[in-house]
Amino acid sequence: MDKIKKIDDELTAIFNGFGAIADDVVFTEICELSDKDKIREQNYPGIYKIDIKNDGNHPDFQSWIGEFIPLWEHEDYKKKFTPNSKKNALLNI
Repeated sequence: MDKIKKIDDELTAIFNGFGAIADDVVFTEICELSDKDKIREQNYPGIYKIDIKNDGNHPDFQSWIGEFIPLWEHEDYKKKFTPNSKKNALLNI
């Protein structure tokens, strides 16, 4: 248990102030998610922010994400520096 506490203390020290750094991150809007040509041009790793606007066709987020994930994980986008879904993370929403 002492080893776990020591590791926890070390990680806490490493991540101390990370929230403040993350709050200062500025994202540049590149395009709408529907702009497939512009998205196709993006071929570098990074952090991506996707804003979701419910168009009224989905009563809740789970309905929207259920339709979005199969499109997002389409074979055309695999292994091209595109983010993928994390099923465990989506289950917690």
